[in-house]
Amino acid sequence: MQRSLLATDWNETRDQPWRSLSLLGGYRLFSALLLLVVGGWYATVGGIRTERMLPYLALAFAYLSLALGMATFARDYRAGFHLQLSVQLMVDVTMITALGFLLGGLGSGIPLLVLVSMAGAALIGRGRLVMFYAAYASMALLFAQTLAILDGRASVSDYFQAGVLAAAYFAIAVVSHRLAGMLRTKEALVRQQALDLANLAEVNEAVLNAMQDAVLVVDFANRIRLANPRAVELLGPPPPVPGGALLAGYCRELDQHLQHWRQQPRPLPQGTLRAAVTGRELRPRFFGIGGEARQGVSIFLEDVTDAQAQARQGKLAALGRLTANIAHEIRNPLAAISHAAELLAEDHPRDPVEQKLIRIISDNTVRLNRLVNEVLQLNRRDRAQPEVIDATRWFAEWRETFCAGQRIPMEWISLELASDVQLHFDRNHLHQVLWNLVCNALRYCRHQPGSIRLCLDRAPGAQVLQLDVLDDGAGVPEDQVGKLFEPFFTTDSQGTGLGLYIARELCVANGATLDYVEFAPGAQFRLLLRAH
Repeated sequence: MQRSLLATDWNETRDQPWRSLSLLGGYRLFSALLLLVVGGWYATVGGIRTERMLPYLALAFAYLSLALGMATFARDYRAGFHLQLSVQLMVDVTMITALGFLLGGLGSGIPLLVLVSMAGAALIGRGRLVMFYAAYASMALLFAQTLAILDGRASVSDYFQAGVLAAAYFAIAVVSHRLAGMLRTKEALVRQQALDLANLAEVNEAVLNAMQDAVLVVDFANRIRLANPRAVELLGPPPPVPGGALLAGYCRELDQHLQHWRQQPRPLPQGTLRAAVTGRELRPRFFGIGGEARQGVSIFLEDVTDAQAQARQGKLAALGRLTANIAHEIRNPLAAISHAAELLAEDHPRDPVEQKLIRIISDNTVRLNRLVNEVLQLNRRDRAQPEVIDATRWFAEWRETFCAGQRIPMEWISLELASDVQLHFDRNHLHQVLWNLVCNALRYCRHQPGSIRLCLDRAPGAQVLQLDVLDDGAGVPEDQVGKLFEPFFTTDSQGTGLGLYIARELCVANGATLDYVEFAPGAQFRLLLRAH
């Protein structure tokens, strides 16, 4: 890119004087034609004497022919620029001064046309040549004025007017040349700045293309102005909309994060989101362009899937060791304690105090046994056996089983399923994932018809199914959202804190993802599943 810019800059610099010379040639053709037409008009109305009419018309026609010839030569033979410029200006001065002498001298106003030719030559000529052009034009004017005095058509006092016009030749030459010098300096500065900006843009483009993070740039109206290859790889190509596609139509979840950030701008990660095309987990960061979000926002999307997978592997390894210890050290003592409590209950059936203590022992052994079973289930993710599941039939059967087990009306759970949808998942794993999610929703919802909704549809722009589990409760407090999927985190005094963690691990084992949607009115969990 830099070489092409340098070549373009060189070509423009080389062609600029010739283009200026062509413009000067066009002015010369127009002036010659105008002088010829004016001469014919004067001849018609008798403005000049007959003995000067034919020389004037012949000289004007000759000037027009020379102007046409010089313009053609300059177009076809681009060499000796300053020589051609000097010849053309001397022809202009000679012809215009002679035509002015034939038409009445300074009073005709024709010698003033030399000022335009002088200014044009001074703008594109060299310093010493410019002074030569002014000197030549002055000498030609004074010579013509002398001839007019000798011919009796002017007086000696007219030398003053001729001297003023000659001084004007020098003044216009100097001013035009100085102005041209300043313009050339500014033009060189602008060209250098343009080259620097082009180089900077090339470096920025190379850096953006080499970045591992996806980068998007949106304007004040949330229209996408730039998306680097990594963003296209993760989120798909933006829709080809004139003026830039809206971010809401490209990635709605990212647009929601951006709106939330605009309310409280800060250069910190705004949680995570899931890319529908690849299923990768991304952490967005927002930076206002020019320090103000009103002008536009740069969005950096960091792919945290691998890092979180490594963190999960570390947690699984630790929990695996914990599982082995629990299995050997706790399960057998729990069984013994539970059996002893049953024997005590049989030996003291009528003592209420002892029966209360025995019941406490039994309840806690049951709770500890459930904790052991849930911890042992962590290893089930390695034994996933995905199969094709008919969504309509399976979800209807699951809802009936769940409502019967929890003893709740079926109307509390609403199924909103797309028709003819099949998903690829381990049947038992999906059963457990939904059981955990809906149990949480049941704990916090309003217990009314439709309080819990299961919505299944195809994710836009990808062969992925989107399953949302929603409830009409108060939602999850903002300070707890980041801890939802951490093991042993719970707000329920009777809970183990492993339900959501196990649900996410089972999803990962089946090539799916599970996340919490922060911007829903209530609580909303979203699964992205593989479609069959």
